[in-house]
Amino acid sequence: MDVPYAIDHARPILSDIISPLFSQVDPREFVEAARSIDISEEYAVRVMKRWAYSDSPLERIHNIAERLTRHYPTHRFVIDLAEAKEIGLKVEELEDSTDELCLLIVDAAGPLISIKVPVEESENEQEEADTSDIDQEQSDHDDSQGEENTNQTDADEQVTDSQEVFDSHNEMVAKRGTPGETTLHGNSHP
Repeated sequence: MDVPYAIDHARPILSDIISPLFSQVDPREFVEAARSIDISEEYAVRVMKRWAYSDSPLERIHNIAERLTRHYPTHRFVIDLAEAKEIGLKVEELEDSTDELCLLIVDAAGPLISIKVPVEESENEQEEADTSDIDQEQSDHDDSQGEENTNQTDADEQVTDSQEVFDSHNEMVAKRGTPGETTLHGNSHP
């Protein structure tokens, strides 16, 4: 059997298999998704060149931006300190006071923007949480009518908590440096 003969006979079989798959793909959506990734990468390069990586070679900046935009499936994909260093990002471990401030911000703003901080649990706590989740789902279903008022009150409280966190941060900044000046990796920016 020669190659041209095999190709001629395989073509209809492959067409029958592949055509239904490709008929479900909208090329415009595919191109739009690819374009969005390209735009994200370009923004990353521009921000890095302008601020914290202004002293880095352009090739390094492009490599970091390409890895961040194309090698991680979602924004929710966690990059820890070791991996960030391996990528080439300029990172360092937070001081305890800064770490505490970040946790306060996450606690205050997290429910508004769906941030969840993982917490290690013992096996008993996990079993209780699983049972509690099932009970909570039923309770949520039963209490859905009064939820709107509660959500608004919670949001108002979270905004107040967020303002307190930001006020606390501004006091810390005022004690450390000139008000209105931010330091990013050794570079001062008004």
